[in-house]
Amino acid sequence: MQLKLHEVSQMMGVTDRTVRRWLKTKSMPVERLDDQFLFNRAAVFEWALVNRLAFDPMMVDRPSGAKEWPRLSEALEAGRVLRLNVSEPKELLPELADLLPSPSEFAREKLLESFRSRPAAGFLNFGETIAIPHPRFPQILGDQTPRLSLCFFEDPMVLSKALGIPCSILFILAAPTTHVHNALVAQLASALRDAGVRRCLDSRAGQGGFVAATRRLDYQNSGGNGRPHTPRKSSRWANLWGDGGTKSLADRQRDAIDLGTEFGTI
Repeated sequence: MQLKLHEVSQMMGVTDRTVRRWLKTKSMPVERLDDQFLFNRAAVFEWALVNRLAFDPMMVDRPSGAKEWPRLSEALEAGRVLRLNVSEPKELLPELADLLPSPSEFAREKLLESFRSRPAAGFLNFGETIAIPHPRFPQILGDQTPRLSLCFFEDPMVLSKALGIPCSILFILAAPTTHVHNALVAQLASALRDAGVRRCLDSRAGQGGFVAATRRLDYQNSGGNGRPHTPRKSSRWANLWGDGGTKSLADRQRDAIDLGTEFGTI
């Protein structure tokens, strides 16, 4: 789906002027038709992740045929939290079978083969030694239940030269479709900016702590009534900015600059 410039600026919480600057300074993907800029939704989503910029998690299209977006808390609840003492990516392989609760032998072998062939290509560096799933390399297992697992490494480990800095926290996602994968990655990237989720990471909390923290975000995204539906714009911004959608556009722009400065992106 093609987006116009003002739609991208709204999803990124910045001004049109900032988006135009990104086109010049950050190689933001765009097509130009006459005097109009057209943006591919999937390309902008991946670009924002790579550049660690805040964005509306509903930038990603809703999975085909789904009445609601998949919930991050449910994916975490279906996954695992592991604490591993490994020093090389190949040592991860024996542990990967534990990431899927009671997986079929076929699903286990498919997951292991994927990691054998490209152990780190499926991840993005999200700053502060955190690696998250890459939108371009989903782990599709065909199961209808998405599972997001979290690995804490006792010692930071370099997954690949491409990722650069050592990784101490790794998220691994297995999803039924690419759309579900990307929807959950978008929610995860947004959740990693939440103070409650960050506290869980800093304290290396158990699975229950992460599920509770992300369930609160899911509740905010549902409009605060607990019923699953397409999030309203004001409640979506509560996820990104923690303000319940009450801040002025000028305040949000300043917040965007602050976030970009914090993560070294502006």
